[in-house]
Amino acid sequence: MLIRKKILIVEGVEMTRHYLRHTLTNAGYVIEVAQNAKDALKMANDEDFDLFFVDVHLPELAGIELIKSLRDLDEYKTTPILATTTAKIENLRQKGEAIGVTDWVKKPICPQTVLHMLKAMQLVNVHHVQSLV
Repeated sequence: MLIRKKILIVEGVEMTRHYLRHTLTNAGYVIEVAQNAKDALKMANDEDFDLFFVDVHLPELAGIELIKSLRDLDEYKTTPILATTTAKIENLRQKGEAIGVTDWVKKPICPQTVLHMLKAMQLVNVHHVQSLV
C-alpha cells in the first residue's frame, strides 16, 4: 500500500498555487489548498498534514502570523513549513528562523527545486509493504 504524504498549500497567488499543486500532485502527494490563513487554520485543526507551503504575504492575516499559529498547535510544532516569497530570502531568514520556518522557496516557483527540497527533507512518498499471512 502506498503511504502518501499530505501537504497543505496556503498561497495567495493563483499561478503559484497552480504550479505547486500540479508539481506535487504529479509527484504523488495528496494536496489541499487554502487561499487564506483563516481557512488554513481551520483545515490544520480538522485534518493532519505532513508539510505546509505558506505564502508570507497572504491577504488578511500575514503568512508569518499563520506560521506562528501553526507552531502553537502541538501537532505541528515540528512539521516542516516551507515559506514562499518574492522578497529577498536573506532579508527574511532571521525572522523566519525565530518563528519556525523550515526553509524558504523563492517565487516564481521552480518545480525541480521544490521536489529536491522535499527529497532532502526525506519527505518522499514511500511504499508500505504488508506481509502476507
